[in-house]
Amino acid sequence: KLRALTEERGATEQEAIAAQQAMFTLLAKHNLEISHILDEPSGLDTTISAESAERPSKVWKQLLYTAIANLNFSQCFTLRGSINIVGTRANRIATFEMAGYLIQTVERLAEEASADLPGDERRRFRHSFSEGCANRIYERLEQMRLEAQAGHMKADNPNCMLPALADLYQSSRARIDKFITAHFGKLHHRTHYASNRHNGGYVTGYNAGDRVGLHQQVRGKRAYRSLTNG
Repeated sequence: KLRALTEERGATEQEAIAAQQAMFTLLAKHNLEISHILDEPSGLDTTISAESAERPSKVWKQLLYTAIANLNFSQCFTLRGSINIVGTRANRIATFEMAGYLIQTVERLAEEASADLPGDERRRFRHSFSEGCANRIYERLEQMRLEAQAGHMKADNPNCMLPALADLYQSSRARIDKFITAHFGKLHHRTHYASNRHNGGYVTGYNAGDRVGLHQQVRGKRAYRSLTNG
């Protein structure tokens, strides 16, 4: 869905990733709309549910899933061999799409940055680059979420701002927490520590994370329809 929208514009992979904020703007409007009809009959799917995929082998990939889910009014957690996204259907779709694109971008940048290094160092550099880049993107996505909560994010019209979404985030989180407690019980979070880090790779990747586009606007009602109608 997001892929089709960007490819039909002849977009590069960087431009596809830059659709993050535009897609989030559509999601925010959709979530604001359904927040007013939770107790009323409508054609919109307001159901909270879980969707799983194979658990990413790298912790940095899980980190990106977490940041994107938090931004998209959802929650992400790993359980045994799967990664789970809990939220409405539209929010789950957007989270999986956005995470897939950002992971592809980080992997491509890491390959390019390590291409001239010898074997073992290249592997260490590539992994540390990916960790650094993902951590910086995580910070930027968290900042985007804070801006959205406070009402400091622009809508698709550059002269307009989205309304403050703090209440929407709070109500979404309450519904999601209730669902998780009922279906999964109490979740336990673990802290992961990096080992055998290539410091040059991490710093280079962290700096590259500043250059991954998250704010370019990609317009089109097809994106909204694809999220809400399938």
